[in-house]
Order: sequence, then C-alpha cells, then structure tokens
Amino acid sequence: MANTSKPREVDFPGTKIQQNIPQTTQDNSYLKLSTKDKKQVNLSSSQLEAWFASLKTKELDPGATKTVDKAEAPSLTTQYLGRYGLKTAQDVIDFLKSPAGRTVQALIGDRLIEIALLEKNLQQIRQDSEIRRHRALAALLLGLLYKKQARAKERRAENDKETKRLLDQQREITHSANAADAAHSYAAYAQSLAVLQETLEHKIKESEELEEELERLEKEEHKIEQRYHNFQNSLDSLDFLQEFLEAHGTERQYNVLEKLSQEINSLHAHLDNEQEFDKETIQLFQERKNFLQNQQQFLLNFRAMSPAMMLEQRIDSLNHTLEEQAEEIARLLSVRGDRQTVEQAETEAMNLLQKHNGLHVQVAGLQDMLSVIKGEKLLFDNDGRIVTSFAQAAFVMSQKQAKEYKILYKDGKHYLLTPNQDPDQFDNLKREEKEQAEKSYNRLRPDICNLKHLIHHNKALEFHDHQKKKDSLSQRSEQMQSEILLISTQMNQLQDAQQALSLVLKRGHTPGSQPDITPKSAPTPKPNLRKIVSPSQVGDSMTQSYRHILLLMKMNPTPQSLDRLQNMFRGPDGQVPTSVQNILASIRIGKPIPQQTMDNLLKNMDRLAARKPIGPVSSKALQAPEEHTAPNPFSIKPKMTPFQ
Repeated sequence: MANTSKPREVDFPGTKIQQNIPQTTQDNSYLKLSTKDKKQVNLSSSQLEAWFASLKTKELDPGATKTVDKAEAPSLTTQYLGRYGLKTAQDVIDFLKSPAGRTVQALIGDRLIEIALLEKNLQQIRQDSEIRRHRALAALLLGLLYKKQARAKERRAENDKETKRLLDQQREITHSANAADAAHSYAAYAQSLAVLQETLEHKIKESEELEEELERLEKEEHKIEQRYHNFQNSLDSLDFLQEFLEAHGTERQYNVLEKLSQEINSLHAHLDNEQEFDKETIQLFQERKNFLQNQQQFLLNFRAMSPAMMLEQRIDSLNHTLEEQAEEIARLLSVRGDRQTVEQAETEAMNLLQKHNGLHVQVAGLQDMLSVIKGEKLLFDNDGRIVTSFAQAAFVMSQKQAKEYKILYKDGKHYLLTPNQDPDQFDNLKREEKEQAEKSYNRLRPDICNLKHLIHHNKALEFHDHQKKKDSLSQRSEQMQSEILLISTQMNQLQDAQQALSLVLKRGHTPGSQPDITPKSAPTPKPNLRKIVSPSQVGDSMTQSYRHILLLMKMNPTPQSLDRLQNMFRGPDGQVPTSVQNILASIRIGKPIPQQTMDNLLKNMDRLAARKPIGPVSSKALQAPEEHTAPNPFSIKPKMTPFQ
C-alpha cells in the first residue's frame, strides 16, 4: 500500500534532498548505506535524481536558486550521468551496490547524517527560543498575579475594617435598647420555659412507661434464660448418662466421671471469687454445681447395674422428685397473707416450676433411651438413616412410626413419606403430595424429634422473638433519651438567658448606658402565662430528666447513649471528673449496667442538675455583669455567694 505521508526535507549543499522518505508505489529502488559510525541510511533513486540535478544546475548557473523544477530534473540528471557513463539513476544504484561503490556509499551516508544533525541542531535552537519566550510570559503572568493578590488583600482589610465598624455600631444599638424591650424578651423566655416544662413533663411520663416495659422485658429475658438453663442441665445429664452407658464395662466410664469432676472444680473456683460476679450469675453457678454433684453421685452408686436397670432407677428417682415438687408448688400457690408474703410465695413457686419442667425433659429423654435399649424405638440421623447413638440422632421414632413413615431431608426441609413413596423419586411427586409430606413432618416433629434438637430449636425461636422486642424498645429508648436531653439543654440555655436579662431589668439600665433606676425605665415584666416556672422547678426537671436518661439506657447501653452520659457530666472546663470516668469505663456496650454502677451514677444526679435560683442582686452585681458558668457537680470546694 502506498504511503502518502509528506517526506521531511533536509538541507544539502546546493539543493534539498529527502531523508528517510517513505516510498510510494512509483519508486521501489532503495539502497541501504552504512556509515563509519555503523549507522544505517536509506537512499532512493528519486533522491539521487534530485541531488544530481541540483549539482548540474549549480555547475551551469552558479547564481541560480537552490530549488530545481521537478519537470526539468530527469533531463539534467541524464546529461550529468552521461558524462560518467551512467545513464539512469538505477545505474547509479547498481553501481553503489557493487563492491566498487562501497567508498561512495560511505561518503553519501556520512553526508546525509551530517545533514540530519544540522537540522537537529536547528530544531534545538528553535526549541530553546520557545522555552525562553514561555518563561518570560510566565514571569509576566506571575507578576500580574502578585499584583492582583496585593489588591485583594487591601480590599479584605478594608472590608474587615468596615465589618468591625458595623459590629461596633450594632453593639452600641443593642446596648442602648430600652428596658421595655428587655421586659418583653424576659416574658418570651418565661413563656418558652413554661412550654418546655410541659413538654418535658409529658416526655418524662412517656419515659416512665417505657422504663416499665424495659423492666418487664428484662424480667422476661431472665425467665427465659433460667428456663433454658434448667433445660440445658437436663440435656447435659442425658449426655453424661448416654456417654456413661455407651462405655459400660470399659475404662471410658472413668473419663466421664473425670469430666464431671473437672467442671465441678471449675465451679468451685468461681464460687470462691464471688465478688467478680453478680448475684444472679453466682446463683446459676451454685445450681450447676449441685446438678453435677447429683449426677456424679448417681453414676458412682449405680454403675454396676445394667444400662436398662440404671435408666429405670433414674426414672423412678426423678418421678419421686417430680411428685414432691408438684406438692410444694401447690402449697406455695395456696399461701395466704399480706401482699408481700403472697408475692414471695408466687416467686418461689415459679422458680420451682421451671426446675420441675427441666426434670420433665430429663425424664422424657431417659424414657426414650430406655425404649431404644429395649428395641421399642429407633434412632435416625438428619437424613433419615438409622443410627445407634443419641449423639448422632436427630429423630426418635417408635417401631410403628418407622413402618408408617420414611424421613427425607431435601433442600433444607424435612418430609415424612409413606411406605409406598420412594425417596429417590421425590422430585416426581405431585405438589399436593409434597405439601402433605411436609405437613406430616411438622405435625409429628415434637413427638419424633430428638429432645436436644427440639429444645435448641425452640430456644432459638424464643430468643429471636425476644430480641426483636428488645431492639424495638431500644430504638424507642434512644429516641426518648435524645428528646429529653434536647429539651433539658434548651431549658438550661433559656434559664441562663433569663437570668442575664433579669440582672439588666433589676439594674434598670443596659450595659453601656448610664444607670437610671426608675419605675419607668425598668418596668416589671408581667408575662401572661398559665404557669410560671421557677428556677428551682427547672432544677428539679433537670434532675428528673437526667435520671430517666440513665434508667432508659440501663438495659442496653449504646455508644451514643454513653456519649450523652459523658457529656452530661462534663464540667465547664470541658473535662469529665476522673471518678466519673472510672464509673463509665465499667459500662459495657450492649450489656446491662450493673446495679452498683447505677447507684453510683444516680447519687450524682441531684448535684449534676443543680441550678442557682435568682435572688436579690448585690451591689457588686450592679457594678459589673456576673459571669455565669455551668456548675461543676463534682467540685469539693464550696462557692460562697449571696444566693446560697
């Protein structure tokens, strides 16, 4: 394909020749020249023709221009070459390719390289000139920019001066405001305080209701944990007994007893350090230790029996305990007396009832184990295969149920198939048959499911529902805390402004003006309010608001609530007292605040929200405005003022 790019021309003595010219379809003759410096140069026939024509023209007419008309070039070249016996440019190319033309090739190549270097130097000169020109322009622009910045700085200084003058003028106007305007402002502050006081009282009532809900939810969570704690003890008892029976007659029985002893010793160590745990946790440790000791004693006493006899003995013993517990529960529920006595009896009955239910679970598990040993029931794993160990079993079915149904687990669901339904052909069943198989499983699941799996499943569902309630109440609590704190902050700010304005009214003049204490210049504010809020009432409201904020965050402290609590205890210097920092550091996010920590924080609430009431103004206060700062509830140095 022809290359139509324009060739680059370089100067040559007496004319111009083309260097490194891409060839067209009309000129395909090249000669590669190698210089003494081992550089490669391409020379074409068209270049030679132009070169020779230029030389001839210079010879015939020294005063002619360097440029030769292209139309005349071939004839002049032919005349020149004829004198030397070479007729065409191709003859010259052939000659140069011969051994005799190597010297000429080197001369031509060196000349072409020299021409290229000359042009490169010219380009560098032009480039340096452009760089100097651009630098001069840049210096000029930079000077203009500096001049513009200097003018802008002068204008800013003038603007700042004018702004300061306007501010000073505005201060003079503000200072010269009359007492009547101050009285109207005082009335507006009082009106706003009354509205905020009513709003805060309403929010406090809502917070009390929310606190009751949180307290009920906390008690409910404790009951759930206690119930499943008893269930877990029963399940652990079944696991210990199952492992002991599977190792019947072997040394592995001692491993089971050793495991029990290790856990009992660990609980002993926890109980020896009661100060590190709360009361409820200590109670759980004690119950767990008693349970394990009872289990250990039973295994030691009846280990010589056969598995079936050991299970029957354990079932009889637990049934006797259940009868005694049922009688005790009935007795507690029939207690009569004052309200406190009845409530205490009901609480004991409920606690005993949870242990009673836990023993029922243990008895049911023991009966399943006994039925499996006697061959009355079979164990199945999660996929419906028969197994021999309760540790692997997900389902326990009687012989009759095992004949009537087949368990299938597919795509995360369980199905109970009839004997004539092939599990391998489940995908070919009708949709109604699949739905019926799923319903059959859901209906019989409580009867055939392994107790451990059933209890863990129910526990997950119950705690999931409880957590949803807890999250909902926590969101409401966070919103309520923010609203109460916002209203309290606004009341503090309004009271500060009202106190400052009250001093102005009592002095009868504004700062910057001459005192003129007359009834006319200092009118008494008489706001038309349904309820006047006194400073002491504001202080009481602050105490209540801070107390309710703390109670709302008790069950589930969040990072936001801890930040709010820390800011409430922050002093005028922006620092939180070290004693309070230590208390706040003991609070764990997402964990209920310990009662001792709550008591320590509640003790500081009265001092935290204390406000000084507005009383008679001393002569010193009339001479200079009093500097109001927020009180520090943790200061141990009494500040004696006329207001105390």
